[in-house]
Amino acid sequence: MCTMISKTIPVKGSAKESEGWFDINTINISYDHPFEADLGYAINLDIPNQSSKRFSRIILELSPQSASALIEGLQQVLASGRTIDSHSYCSSQKRDLL
Repeated sequence: MCTMISKTIPVKGSAKESEGWFDINTINISYDHPFEADLGYAINLDIPNQSSKRFSRIILELSPQSASALIEGLQQVLASGRTIDSHSYCSSQKRDLL
């Protein structure tokens, strides 16, 4: 790691890899040189599969501009989601599908 800019965020969720779904409880974020993406620096998201006997992870390497767009998109979706009563919305959607 060149810049030493990193942070580990505790999360609750799941992720999917080729072997299937797994629980996640941390995401490691860094600003550094990517391994694969053709970028000088990147925001790197490392999502380890800590529940597996074999070591596996999902890694995203995003340009700083893409990372900013992702943050903005997440904030917009969260804001929209907070305005919905999820129980009544999901219940009405299920009824429409029957």
